[in-house]
Amino acid sequence: MMSKFFRKHVKFPFKFMLSSNSNHTFNSILINSTQISSQIDIKEKPPSEKKKNKKTLKTSSINIDTANLKKSSSHEKSPLTAHKRLRLRFTYADNYSAALALPIPDKELEENKDNPKNLLQKSQKQIMEHAARRVDLFFYTLVAYYNTKAMPLENHTILQHGIGRHSSVEEKGIHSTDKVKSITQACHSSFFTGLVDCKMQKKDVLQKNLLDGTHFLDSLNATVELPAEVNRLDDELEIKFFCRDKSLKILQNVAKGVKNPIEGLSDFLSLMDIALSEIETPESASKRRNSYLFKDSLYCPLQFKKDLIEIMKKGTLVNKWDSDAKTVINEYVEMLLRLKPKEKKGCLHSWKKRDKIYFQKMKEIQKEILNTKSSLNRINPKR
Repeated sequence: MMSKFFRKHVKFPFKFMLSSNSNHTFNSILINSTQISSQIDIKEKPPSEKKKNKKTLKTSSINIDTANLKKSSSHEKSPLTAHKRLRLRFTYADNYSAALALPIPDKELEENKDNPKNLLQKSQKQIMEHAARRVDLFFYTLVAYYNTKAMPLENHTILQHGIGRHSSVEEKGIHSTDKVKSITQACHSSFFTGLVDCKMQKKDVLQKNLLDGTHFLDSLNATVELPAEVNRLDDELEIKFFCRDKSLKILQNVAKGVKNPIEGLSDFLSLMDIALSEIETPESASKRRNSYLFKDSLYCPLQFKKDLIEIMKKGTLVNKWDSDAKTVINEYVEMLLRLKPKEKKGCLHSWKKRDKIYFQKMKEIQKEILNTKSSLNRINPKR
């Protein structure tokens, strides 16, 4: 039965293709606690400040109050209510996760703050990495929840690895108080930085997140430092084009066992393909309250936005999704599943053999995600 699925959702037979984003794969950094060193030149914090941060980490916690949770009138979309929407933030220099800083010194960043074209050119690789990570992270989230019968719901973001940078020069507005311009922002690559689960038998009974306490939760909250406009484009995709809501439904179906992670990945890439195509057309944008993407401005010209969308497309779809066949490219799946040469060869024997290998690898990765604990993201002291 599963063989029929793979014929539909995974392109096979196939031509050998190397991913242009092969260096972004999270096989060794998302699940395991091996960290990536940030490349940006950030000034070291004074010892006194470091001690203060460590003390804050131990005492900063958010207790979830389920007693005051109001029942939502709109099916599974109700978020969890916390006492305070605090967010624990760590710098790129802290190096607790795979968060990536933009490798541009402060002085150079300041010089290009009013030159969006140069800023886009200097951050192009990081934007593609950000887009590619979104797909990787979603697939591994699907694997983690696969057939667990947990019902994930969206929750507030209360953890962030990475902090953006602001201009050192204050901007004086005629009709407003002085403000500091944000040059870069810490962009979460994952659509889901915080989740809360409910029991499928009783949808009003909440329980802690399946990923609570895992290193993978740190990875979901890792950011990439990028021009502020990238976060605005992400908001367009997540909210106005409903990518977050639709992705959550995909995740819920996989958690129920209605679909498997590769089917979910196929649905997600199809969703992103459609959204990134529609976002470029004025007709579809106008239906969504005149998308900001088509409002030209001095600091963010229209051409900048079009170039940004094109970069985001490449990072999301190239070497992952066959737009013509509407299938996931097989080499991408094999990379995500960390198949060894011998296992890849075994997949060529028959569809049945291939199904068995794929699901065995997903089972191994699921176990690794759920059992690799983090000593850092202690948001709930009852862990």
